[in-house]
Amino acid sequence: MIMPLNSFELEKIHMTILNYSLSCLHFLSSKVGQAEQIKIITIEPFMQTENYEHFKRMVLNSSDSRAQYIEGFEFDWGYRYSLRVKQTTIGPLSDGTLYDYSLIETISKTKVADSTTFTMSVDPLRYYENQANILQTTP
Repeated sequence: MIMPLNSFELEKIHMTILNYSLSCLHFLSSKVGQAEQIKIITIEPFMQTENYEHFKRMVLNSSDSRAQYIEGFEFDWGYRYSLRVKQTTIGPLSDGTLYDYSLIETISKTKVADSTTFTMSVDPLRYYENQANILQTTP
C-alpha cells in the first residue's frame, strides 16, 4: 500500500532534487570555457618513441604543447610546422593524457635542410629490463 506524503516530506524531496540539479548545473558550468582553448603550437620535423603500456609507439614531438596526435593533421618527416589547434581538456586519463588536439589550420610548413639527419634508436627490451630490475630490487 502506498502511503500519501505530507507536505514536509514533499518539500524535503523537492529540495533534494533542486540541490542535486543545482550541483549538476554548477559542475557543468565550471567546465564551460575551461575545456577548450585555441592555441598555436610547433611540431618538430621528427617523431619520437614513447613507451605505451606494453609497446612503443611513434608520437609527434612538440616543445610547446603536450600534443602527441592531432586529429586532422598529417605529419611529413623533415618539416617543421606551426599549427593552430583546438586543445580540449579530457583528463587526466589513466595513461596520463590531459588534452585532445584537433587541427584548425596549418600556419606554416617549413622544410628543414636536406642534409639534416634523423636518428632513432629503439631498444625493445628497455621497458621490460627496467621492470625486471624493479621487481628484483623490491623486497
